[in-house]
Amino acid sequence: MAEQQTIRWESGPGDAPLPPLVDPGDMPGEEHPLVALYRTYGPIFRIYALLAHPGARQRVQTEVDAAFAKGPLTWEQLKQMPDLNGAMMETLRRYPVAGGHRARVAKAFTFAGYRLEPGNDVFVAMTVPHFLEELYTHTCLGAGIAEVQMMVTMAVLLHTHTLQFDPPGYQLVIEHHPTPVPGNNFHVKAVKRQ
Repeated sequence: MAEQQTIRWESGPGDAPLPPLVDPGDMPGEEHPLVALYRTYGPIFRIYALLAHPGARQRVQTEVDAAFAKGPLTWEQLKQMPDLNGAMMETLRRYPVAGGHRARVAKAFTFAGYRLEPGNDVFVAMTVPHFLEELYTHTCLGAGIAEVQMMVTMAVLLHTHTLQFDPPGYQLVIEHHPTPVPGNNFHVKAVKRQ
């Protein structure tokens, strides 16, 4: 029988103790991929997006399994995984980790007909283009190595575990602590694949 592990994600880091998910025999010398869920919020949204879109999940799972059937992941294999890459990039677009930042005007200027004076607080909504279809092709400053890391983490996670919502009908609620996280007691059941 497959080992079941439940990942309980509450409101933010530190709210729930890290369950015993690390089996030293699984990946000698490396961190178990499920531990990554407690290191950053990004993987949580990627898991949510794949579970919420079963067709996309199946395409990504098939692609990942085919790659691992050839042995350990290589850079060349990752470049040939358009479904995994597309899923990761779309999740970044739809669920950005940081929506913007606050800034204080240092020197007076006018922008789009609005006058801003020194000392005015402004919010730079840097992810607005993520939701404007004509601008989807922009490149994020975090592009490059971060994209590769996301693909490898998700590929290993999908290759080693079957994931499902727990309970199955979970509906996403986004909370801010201070960055966006899935709220409403987001839980995922992870069953180790044979």
